[in-house]
Amino acid sequence: MKKTTDTARKLRILVCAHEYPPRCSGIGYVAVNVVNELRNRGHDVTVCAPSGGDLQAGSEWLIKRTGGIGILHYWRAAAHIIRKHEDEFDVIWANNPLFTTKLPKEAERKVVATVHTTYAEYLTTIAHDVSPVLKKYYQYIIRKERQAYKLMRRFKFIITSELTRQELRTLGVADAKDAHLITNGVDTTRFRKASANEKRSLRRELGLPDDATILLNVGRFSHQKAQTLLIRRFSEAATLMKSRKPVLAIIGDGQLRRELETAATAANAEGCDIRILRPVPQETLVKYYRAADYIIMPSTYEGQPLALLEAMACSLVPLLSPIPVFKALVDETKAGKCLEFTHHDASRRLKQAIETKRYGRESDRVASVLQERYAWSAIAKQYEAVFRKKEGAMR
Repeated sequence: MKKTTDTARKLRILVCAHEYPPRCSGIGYVAVNVVNELRNRGHDVTVCAPSGGDLQAGSEWLIKRTGGIGILHYWRAAAHIIRKHEDEFDVIWANNPLFTTKLPKEAERKVVATVHTTYAEYLTTIAHDVSPVLKKYYQYIIRKERQAYKLMRRFKFIITSELTRQELRTLGVADAKDAHLITNGVDTTRFRKASANEKRSLRRELGLPDDATILLNVGRFSHQKAQTLLIRRFSEAATLMKSRKPVLAIIGDGQLRRELETAATAANAEGCDIRILRPVPQETLVKYYRAADYIIMPSTYEGQPLALLEAMACSLVPLLSPIPVFKALVDETKAGKCLEFTHHDASRRLKQAIETKRYGRESDRVASVLQERYAWSAIAKQYEAVFRKKEGAMR
């Protein structure tokens, strides 16, 4: 185990997250990877979660059945644990906190809160997907969310994207402008570029053509992800191409599956190659990443999707909608393109992006930037710096 240096004192860190392995999604995935790196760096880390942590709080069953209500219940229970054990920790790291009861002043001063996403903006992007009853439910959760953030006066905030900063401002968090930006990370030992021989072998294994340009989309089948529009623009672009027709593989599931399958069938009847695939195990998904050429996402809203970082770490060049988090990644890597998929000229621009002669250089640059800046070891160092500053201010 790596040890902290003599001049860098070991920190006692309490990590609170309403989801954590073995069953979790994005937030739990971020938490466990940062926790593992902090422990490798010699820190004493305790995890408080509904399951899988060192201290149990809330109910995983209730979160699974009720969503936001179960999450609110977890944070009430987490607040009780914090009040009971606050003297045992130097820093408290809260992931997407929704404290609806006040913490003691000294405990509040120890909290570093990472806000991955909020319900406030999310509701506006799923209006087509939810019933009036469910919409009222989300509105109730948003009211609770706004009340919770009003209680968090002494917290140090971390955001994972500039979009989150905007959302915090809408929730009345006055210090949102000073929130520290730390992006999500990626396991760069697992997600890495395939050699030419590996790519050919993976394509044969997955039933993908050796000589075609392969575009990949991964995500829930919903209006927010705009896969119906993607199929239309891709089929238009493919029609404009004289030879070497590209392939579009869309991996996921959701209530729009039948709509996407119908659109893909119609496009394929006109000579396109669009494949609507069921969700696959993580080890198979890695193979798709390493076999493809482009990751394409026309989403109208995203926090910072881990699928995008994983794909880019495997050297996939991004073709993305111009939402803030996507534009930041394209600007940082100087690779790929942001396309306005609703624009009447989008299919021609997509064709040009696919046929670029710069693909090889951009693919190498994407992989290099992700390996250097988005590895979990690099992300954990940023968290450690914030935690040390917080702990130093307490002394």
